[in-house]
Amino acid sequence: MQQFINTNRKEIPPTFSQDAISFHRQLPNYIPTPLVDWQVYASQHHLKNLFIKDESQRLGLKSFKGLGTSYAMFRILCERNHLDPQTTSLAKLRTMDHSKVTFVCASHGNQGVAMAWATSLFGCSSYLLIPKGSSKIYQNQIKRKNVQVVITDGSYDQAIQKARAWAKDNDGILLQDIAWDGYTKIPTWIIEGYLTMAKEIQQQISTTPTHIFLQAGTGAMAGGMIDAFHHMYPKAQLIIVQPISSPCLYVSMEQTKRSSVVCQPTIMTHLNRGIPCLITWPIIQKQVNCICICEDDAAIRGMHVLKTNDIISGPSGALTMGLVDQIVKSDALRNQFQIQQDASILLINTEGDTDPFLYQSMVGEDRCLII
Repeated sequence: MQQFINTNRKEIPPTFSQDAISFHRQLPNYIPTPLVDWQVYASQHHLKNLFIKDESQRLGLKSFKGLGTSYAMFRILCERNHLDPQTTSLAKLRTMDHSKVTFVCASHGNQGVAMAWATSLFGCSSYLLIPKGSSKIYQNQIKRKNVQVVITDGSYDQAIQKARAWAKDNDGILLQDIAWDGYTKIPTWIIEGYLTMAKEIQQQISTTPTHIFLQAGTGAMAGGMIDAFHHMYPKAQLIIVQPISSPCLYVSMEQTKRSSVVCQPTIMTHLNRGIPCLITWPIIQKQVNCICICEDDAAIRGMHVLKTNDIISGPSGALTMGLVDQIVKSDALRNQFQIQQDASILLINTEGDTDPFLYQSMVGEDRCLII
């Protein structure tokens, strides 16, 4: 594990709205995901609390991605139909014909599953580009009416370029949470959809957190959550964790500018991103306390630790737990991160066993890990 301490933090006003929860409450089968207060672990490791927001139980999709995708689609369809999103209900929008609307995105899996679900909710179509090497299990999960899946050669970032071109040539609507010059409105809506997690946590948590660990690829979700949490819990330490294979935020902090990296293979495919999100990078740069980069072993460790409390997590979801487990077992690391016995740590398990075969290969009954 390596860390970069941000010594140039600055106060900035909130960037994103947290109003999407009013839309999400209208979704079929919506319930807030659990916030687990793992007192046994906290007691064993001399903490006050360890809170885990479990997104593996989100809307039957096993990840948080449906929050951003569904809210962005709602906003887009309202705009196309000249409707006020503040007064338009989901029920009304679903009575309208959106069959000629096609959304397109690149995805390693979780975003694609969420988009296929959301387009079926609204009666739209989907065109999904999946980078070569992504698990075939996602192709089965994505199979729905009016969903076309294309396996592409190259990386995720290259798949995004193909998605952009396809959307332009076929009058499609690109739906990605990474932003760039000229493409910020839709990513903003997606990120605002993610912030339903922050609103739920605020309503569920029993103690103000002292440390919040957030995993990141481009930093879209992490930056949005930092924007919310910094103003909810101004004294909390905000820590981002990335795979060492794709440290775009870490490198950007070192170079004091938004920088791209060449991604290397990792089991944390949903965090394997090469360039920071344009609209959340300034938030991260000014408000994060620390960025850490970790090897794949940290994710595997986290998966095993969470399983002992019956929390199912894929590698990308478990990375923060793996790092926290390493920190709390080392006096030196506890001192570096200022984690004392009164610490209340908050994590988000961003995904469940979205790839069950990968999950079983890592933490199945025949596998063990000495922790």
